[in-house]
Amino acid sequence: MMSDQLPEGWEWKTLGEVCLPPQYGWTTSASHTGNLHLLRTTDITSGLINWETVPFCTQEPADAEKYLLQDGDIVISRAGSVGFSYLLNNPKPAIFASYLIRFRPLIYGKFVAFFLQSPSYWEAISEKSLGIAIPNVNATKLKQIPIPVPPLAEQERIVAKIEALFSQLDAGVAALRRIQAALKRYKASVLKAACEGRLVPQDPADEPAEALLRRLGKAPLVDDDLPALPEGWCWVRLPQIGELARGKSKHRPRNAPFLYNGPYPFIQTGDIRQADGFITQYSQTYSEAGLKQSRLWKKGTLCITIAANIAETAILDFDACFPDSVVGFVAVDQRIDTRFIQYFIKTAKEDLDRYAPATAQKNINLDILQKLLIPLPPSSEQIRIVDEVERRLSVVAEVEAVVAALLARSARLRQAILKQAFEGKLI
Repeated sequence: MMSDQLPEGWEWKTLGEVCLPPQYGWTTSASHTGNLHLLRTTDITSGLINWETVPFCTQEPADAEKYLLQDGDIVISRAGSVGFSYLLNNPKPAIFASYLIRFRPLIYGKFVAFFLQSPSYWEAISEKSLGIAIPNVNATKLKQIPIPVPPLAEQERIVAKIEALFSQLDAGVAALRRIQAALKRYKASVLKAACEGRLVPQDPADEPAEALLRRLGKAPLVDDDLPALPEGWCWVRLPQIGELARGKSKHRPRNAPFLYNGPYPFIQTGDIRQADGFITQYSQTYSEAGLKQSRLWKKGTLCITIAANIAETAILDFDACFPDSVVGFVAVDQRIDTRFIQYFIKTAKEDLDRYAPATAQKNINLDILQKLLIPLPPSSEQIRIVDEVERRLSVVAEVEAVVAALLARSARLRQAILKQAFEGKLI
């Protein structure tokens, strides 16, 4: 890279030449109270420091002045989010933690800060990190990274141009984020309307849900305290309209490898969380021995997570096993549409969260799901509701794809701007 031709007046330097000697941070732990904040890698990765969440030091260094952050300092993460940097602007009284390295530029600080976001910098970081089991960089490696340096006046013009272009991109990204938030609210409102009987009109000719229940040998719930439902709907609980049971096996591959790597798909909570309504792929399988201590659930089973991210749902698109952190629901009759049940659980998710104990990993249990009240529409209306939900959500998905593509394009434009800037082609 050092041999690449530069515009007239530019010269190749290294980060070590355009900054004061880099310095590692202070090794200590975090506290809720104190006099000096302790800036960590996690505090800078969002691109904007929230000093309200930056902890304090449990122990302050005897030579605190050595570690105090100043306006214009640049900190670079040497582990975790390797290579991520942040230019300090009027920081609170703070020192920096040991996984950060401080650089103090001798040239225009914003020029250096933008270089540390450029493709050339990230390429250099990648090269320096090759062959390391846990990616990390140190001050020696960072000092060696080449940086193209123009005269000071040109540095300032380049920074001004980058900031103007980035400001335009930021405005566009903010608008796209607002669209994403609006789409998320719209999806929630569609599901809520679907489960309250407001998405499609009721048809007096539909057979009431109560009639279907009675043919199944079940009776609807009758309670004056229950909210009123649209004509033809009735309240039920999941065990009245299908089988509800936990998956089997608490074993993990590292503890019982003989249970895995066979012909039977084994669904995990992550597969459900990542699915878009239907589980169409899997990353783990069970052997014959695994199946013997588990169960093969049929295609069409509604999977509901009861640990970690609780009440995530997806429907099996193939026969599969799953662990006891997942509950399966199989409708007792084809006139009960599992997709409608899935919609309702999505709308009730916040209420289910309230049943989870306040621990690091939230959990609900089978008993809570068994007691969950479900508003059941007539069979014909279920079909109309599902069709209308899918129609609307398919339109949303198309818009979301366009927004995601525009956000990705914005990120590429930023890198293109930085690439041109440090090749002397931006102004």
